[in-house]
Amino acid sequence: MNAPISQDRCDRLRRLAATHNLTIAAQIVGISMTAASGIKRRGWRMADGVAARRRPRPHDFVIQASRMTLAELQRHYQTGQHQVARWLVGIERTYQPKTSAVVRKERPTRAEMAARISELGATEAAKSFGVTQRTFIAWRTAAGLPVQRKRKTIIRERAARTPRIGWAERYVAEARG
Repeated sequence: MNAPISQDRCDRLRRLAATHNLTIAAQIVGISMTAASGIKRRGWRMADGVAARRRPRPHDFVIQASRMTLAELQRHYQTGQHQVARWLVGIERTYQPKTSAVVRKERPTRAEMAARISELGATEAAKSFGVTQRTFIAWRTAAGLPVQRKRKTIIRERAARTPRIGWAERYVAEARG
C-alpha cells in the first residue's frame, strides 16, 4: 500500500484545482486521479487511515437470521451476500441452504407412454403424467419411442420454399410493388 498523502500535498492539490481541472492538478502533485477525487470528496483533507467502515450488524439480525433464508436476509436488510455472511460469522452461525424436496415421478412403461401419446398427444400425455415436456421427451428417448418435432420440420420446409433475400432486396421488391 502506498504511503498516506500528507496534508501539505492535499492543500497544494486544492490550490491547483482552483485554477486547473482535477486531472491536471493530480498529475502535478503526483497522485492518481482516484486519490485526488477522494481528497476532494473529504473536503481536501488527508485520509484518516481507517479502512472503509463496515455496516454494523442490525440489532434484530439474530432473530431474523433464524427464520429467513439468505436471499430474504439480503432483501430485508438491503445488502449483499458478503455483508450478510460477515454478520452470520459475527453471531457464530453459518448459513445452511435449505434442501429442496425433489419429488421424483415414477417412470411409466413403454406401453403406457405409447398408449397415452396415441390417445392424447405428446403434450397432453406429459401433462397427464405430471411432468414437463422436456422430462417426457427424455423418458420417450430412454424408452426408445420416436420423438417427433413437427415445428422444426415445418420451419425447414417453409425455408426451403422461400428463397432467402436480404433487407435491401426486400425493400426494392416492396418499392416496385
